[in-house]
Amino acid sequence: MRGVRTTRPTRQSWWTFLRTHGGEIWACDFLQVTDLFFHPLFAFFIIELKTRKVIHVGVTRSPTDAWTARTAAGGNSLWADAKVSHP
Repeated sequence: MRGVRTTRPTRQSWWTFLRTHGGEIWACDFLQVTDLFFHPLFAFFIIELKTRKVIHVGVTRSPTDAWTARTAAGGNSLWADAKVSHP
């Protein structure tokens, strides 16, 4: 009969995970900003977590599904030269 394990295996912390995989992880989000005439603008940005470098920013007055998909896919080709490692 095997003994019952009383201690849980050690878990990886979030900081360790980011240090290990941060170079391969990008994050994206929308940010609402206001122009000089107090009209809303929406900025879509992509950031590399390891270096905290902003890879791409797209700005529009009215984000649609098509605009978001085109911008996220690199339709503006502003971030086409970003170095991405694929295993």
